[in-house]
Amino acid sequence: MSVIKPPVHRFFRFFPVPTDPTACPIQ
Repeated sequence: MSVIKPPVHRFFRFFPVPTDPTACPIQ
């Protein structure tokens, strides 16, 4: 699991995605 930034982590908590965290749409 890659290093996720605090703001991005909070975003995923509200919008959990089935895909891997590395495929973050924000990045």
